[in-house]
Parts: sequence; structure tokens; C-alpha cells
Amino acid sequence: MKLTTRHFGEIDVDESKIITFEEGLPGFEHLRQFVLFHNESAADDTEVTLHTSGVFLWLQSLDDGEVSFILLNTFLFMPGYSPELEEGALDSLGDFAEDDMIVRNIAVVPEKLENMTVNLCAPVVINAGTQMGKQVLATNKDYSVRHRIMQESRDVS
Repeated sequence: MKLTTRHFGEIDVDESKIITFEEGLPGFEHLRQFVLFHNESAADDTEVTLHTSGVFLWLQSLDDGEVSFILLNTFLFMPGYSPELEEGALDSLGDFAEDDMIVRNIAVVPEKLENMTVNLCAPVVINAGTQMGKQVLATNKDYSVRHRIMQESRDVS
């Protein structure tokens, strides 16, 4: 499947790697199909497939090539990050082993990298086995919607 995107031009998407968000994402409920990839996988017009390693990933909408989200592997900066979820919050993603669960957070990366923020309140959870995803609300009240992650990384080092 070919898709023209705002950030990467035309990309080739392996249809078996499409991630479905049955409820969309908050504010983007009409967008239901996405693909997750590294920036490098789209840069050379190669086929885009599901990749989960690395610090940053792109969650690209297949319903609207203009819409994509930067996802951050928060655990690399905050090893103690542990969002608590309401019982049943992930039921719609189907059965999965812990190894199938991908948890990332939407980041906002402005020109000045030190001002980058990440939404710790609502992680994006993807079941790699079923290719289903959902953004869920953490019940922990100590997490911020606009957490300055660069400050966190300075405090860890």
C-alpha cells in the first residue's frame, strides 16, 4: 500500500503491519489505522514495517497522511515510569504476552530540543500480536501531560 505523507513523502506500507485504534486517539477519533516506524525506515522510500526499538518512533496515520505523532520510549529516560491503568483498560487490545506490549508516550519536539515535552498521563499501548492500539489514561496523578523530559534525563545522568 502506498501512502503520501507530510513528513516522509510517499512510503510503502506493509498492510500486515497496520495497527488499528478502534477508538482513534483523543482529538483524532476519526483516524483509526496507523503504522509505527523509525524515521530511517521511511527516509529511503523503503517498505515501512513495524519496528519497536529505539528512542523515537513515528505513529503515522494511514487515514490522513498529514497526521503523525512522535512516540518516545519514556522508559529509557525514566526507568521508574509506571503508569497505573484502570482494570480492563486494555481488554479491547486482545490477549497478549508481556513481550507483545509496546508502551510509548506522545512527545512534542519543538525547535529547541531542551523544551521537548512528553505526555506521561496517557501512554499509547500497542499489542504487537493483534496489531491493536489504544491511548489510555493513567490513574496515577503524579504524571504530567507536558513533562519536560530533557530535565529528567539531566537529573538521571
